[in-house]
Amino acid sequence: MTNRKAIKNSNTSYILIFTCLFTIVSCIVFMPFMIENKSFIWISDGTDQHYTSLIYYSHYLRSIIKHLLTTGKLSFPMWDFKIGQGSDIITTLHYYCLGDPLALLVVLFPEKYMTNCYDFLVILRLYLSGLAFSAYCFYQKKDKTAAFAGAFVYMFCGFSLTYIKHPFFLNPLIYMPILFIGVEKILKKQSPSLFIMMIFLSAVSNFYFFFILTILTFIYAVIRCFCIEDISRNIKYLVQVMGKGIISYILGTAMAAFILVPIAMVMKQTSRYAESGTGVFLFYPLEYFRRLFLSFTYIASENYWDHADAVKNTITKDSYWSCLGFAATAVLVIILLFVSKNKKLKSVKFGFLAGLCFICIPAAGYVFNGFAYVSNRWIFGFAFVIAFSFTLVIPSLKKGISNFVWLGSALWVAAIFAVNTISIIMGYHKDFIGISISAGFIAILFIVERCRKYIKNDIFVYTFVMLTIISICINGNLFYNKHFGNIINEYSYRDEYRNNLRNSSLKAIKHIKDSTFFRTDTYRYTYDNAGELKELSSNESMLLGYKGLASYFSLINSNYSNYIQQLDIIGVLSPHRIYNLDNRTVLNELASVKYSIEMKEKKGDVPYGYKFIKNINSKREKAKLYKNRYALPLGYGYSTSMDTKDFEKLNPIDKQQAMLSNVILTENTDISGIEKGNYTSETVDVRYRKSSEKTIKPEYEKHYGENEYTMKPFSNSETYLLLKNVRFSGASRVNVIAQTKNIIKFAKFYDKSEIYYYGRKDAVINLGYYKKGISNFVVYTDAKGKLSYDKMEVISVPMNSYAGKVKELKENSMRNIKVSGSRITGKVNLKSNKLLCLAVPYSSGWKAKVDGKSARIYKANIMYMAIPIQLGKHQIELDYCTPGLLPGSFISLIAFFVFIGAVIINACASLSVFKHSRIYRV
Repeated sequence: MTNRKAIKNSNTSYILIFTCLFTIVSCIVFMPFMIENKSFIWISDGTDQHYTSLIYYSHYLRSIIKHLLTTGKLSFPMWDFKIGQGSDIITTLHYYCLGDPLALLVVLFPEKYMTNCYDFLVILRLYLSGLAFSAYCFYQKKDKTAAFAGAFVYMFCGFSLTYIKHPFFLNPLIYMPILFIGVEKILKKQSPSLFIMMIFLSAVSNFYFFFILTILTFIYAVIRCFCIEDISRNIKYLVQVMGKGIISYILGTAMAAFILVPIAMVMKQTSRYAESGTGVFLFYPLEYFRRLFLSFTYIASENYWDHADAVKNTITKDSYWSCLGFAATAVLVIILLFVSKNKKLKSVKFGFLAGLCFICIPAAGYVFNGFAYVSNRWIFGFAFVIAFSFTLVIPSLKKGISNFVWLGSALWVAAIFAVNTISIIMGYHKDFIGISISAGFIAILFIVERCRKYIKNDIFVYTFVMLTIISICINGNLFYNKHFGNIINEYSYRDEYRNNLRNSSLKAIKHIKDSTFFRTDTYRYTYDNAGELKELSSNESMLLGYKGLASYFSLINSNYSNYIQQLDIIGVLSPHRIYNLDNRTVLNELASVKYSIEMKEKKGDVPYGYKFIKNINSKREKAKLYKNRYALPLGYGYSTSMDTKDFEKLNPIDKQQAMLSNVILTENTDISGIEKGNYTSETVDVRYRKSSEKTIKPEYEKHYGENEYTMKPFSNSETYLLLKNVRFSGASRVNVIAQTKNIIKFAKFYDKSEIYYYGRKDAVINLGYYKKGISNFVVYTDAKGKLSYDKMEVISVPMNSYAGKVKELKENSMRNIKVSGSRITGKVNLKSNKLLCLAVPYSSGWKAKVDGKSARIYKANIMYMAIPIQLGKHQIELDYCTPGLLPGSFISLIAFFVFIGAVIINACASLSVFKHSRIYRV
């Protein structure tokens, strides 16, 4: 009892000291954020995705609780039209917060305090990762001082410092050490309950890192099995623990099936994990290894971060997410690790060598990243090895350090100096801070070592730990500091994003007095007069409460992405980052867009049929609100369908025009009363010529290779510029910009070497609708290089017959439409059989009923849905349930029963029989 109390007191003291020092180190590392009044919200993904998701998730959880308290019923909405054109809530938010137990804390924070919540969750995750690492060390009976140092190396490694911008990236640092404890318990024939629960928790938290953790856990188990002699020499024992581990893993995964099955179904189709530019390659470029070596103990190195472009760091491209940045004392630790003859260090040596191989081989990054593209986001596993090396090596420092180790450390510093010198010769920025820190710390340790006979052995150990902590503080602070790493520049000011959004013109949408279902097109994709993108999210509709077109999430409905790609829509940066439909009149019409907000200075980018309603003067900008006079409701009827093969032969402009007259079914099937329709193009190929006159001045800040063209204007028409098979030499990514006297637009192209490459070769740029037509336009790029293409066409689309075609669709539309959560209802009164097209992104989760009887849903017009309806009056009902949720939940239910049953049986058995098992340590 006394021994237990002593251990408890010791652990309490450890946690108190750990917490105090963590607070101090965090204040030093993150001081640039406090000085600059910045939050941990990263500009771009942080604002658009993470922060937005947390606010939305908070409202979502509160609405569930409120509904439960007021009605006594537990209800989980599964679909929301405020996400893109409509999207599944579970599969969209899972990657960011839904399933993460820590994210549940957002329910306690009102929206106005969400920035505080966001920052708190980042710090909490770092803190818990350190405690998890400490727990692993304690389980392995390691020295607490050594565990203390290792925990700080682990918490503040380069991966953590870099990925506070993606807060949930820190979760695997918490789960991994506890998973490893679970593995150790299985190897010792102890209960697998902890392992099973951690597999379950990892799986429900984030599918992507669950995949990475699975691989890392497997590698850990293999290394441990072959490094523990009693296991490696006993085949029967080895088979038993392997079988137990596999069964436990399957059970934990099955318990998470209610999340994993729906996610797996979406991932099968989503564009984010489809075509990728880089794929896998044999070798990294030499530049990668140069950056990697220099960043081992100094992540703020200007050789690691390309300051030629301050905000756009090269970690994503040149370093493939290989974030190292350990304490300067890691140099000494690694050398000590490998000169030691202690057999207990064998596992860590294997782990280090395996990690080193994985960092150097692109195929490893490709596998860890789910076979999408090369990315070393698994690097936190290597950080664990380095941190645990500290824990193992520090106790041996009491015995003294050989001259061979000091020589090795000196050679390491000399190598850093040599690489830095070569970097300067190659034209990179002069930066000797990293080498100064490493050399300085090693020199201090060398001096203290030489004074060992005058001091206690513990003094050297404490000095080593102290220098490790100081190195972490310097490394982290300089990484963010605007005078060094300048990564602070990538983060938003506190509450800046929310205030900008609340003060934007978009807030006016919610106050439009219109009780019908409608979508609103916004200006997010366009340039302002300075030639820069508007500082607004592409998910702003989720926060401002309106239905729009924009969506930016890793997992979005693949049909929306296919729609964008088939019609060569430029209102995107990638298939999962969609701003709008390029204001193309027909596409907006088919999407039930009724209102449009445009910048006040713009004149020619309003689609045909839109009339001015009023000016919107907000604190941020001036805008205009327009209303579509021909707006279609959510459901509208077609009399004819077009064969898919004929449809695919058309160019993107004719495809959109064809969908105005004929519904395009993915399945070529005969439906009673629906005739096969034909399409006759009404578009006009416009002849153009290069102009020697410069009547249009490029407005974009960076402009190269501008060419102006003149053409005959066509009245009452929408004009398009088509570029076929675009190629660009000079940069791996480029904006091809088209500009008239009134508008400026761009199409973004990536080289195949880019990780964001998704196959775009063509572009269709809407130059706008003009009553009198346009006669000039200019094409240029925002990067130096040579732009070429197979063909450039200018196509005019006359709008003479547009109103009549829309009227025909509208006459057979759905009335009395009500949208509530995951349910849509409405009525139709048809004079003949129709295919009712619903402007709802197709998903197998939708089930339809006509007059209470089940009706089949077809995929229509590439991304929408269609239901065959007979003539007469009918009641339409559609209900949504996340695909895979029910079978996944059934699997989870069975798995939980099995798990609980096994726990009860083992508990009963332990009461009657006490079994001894031999304990294996590191």
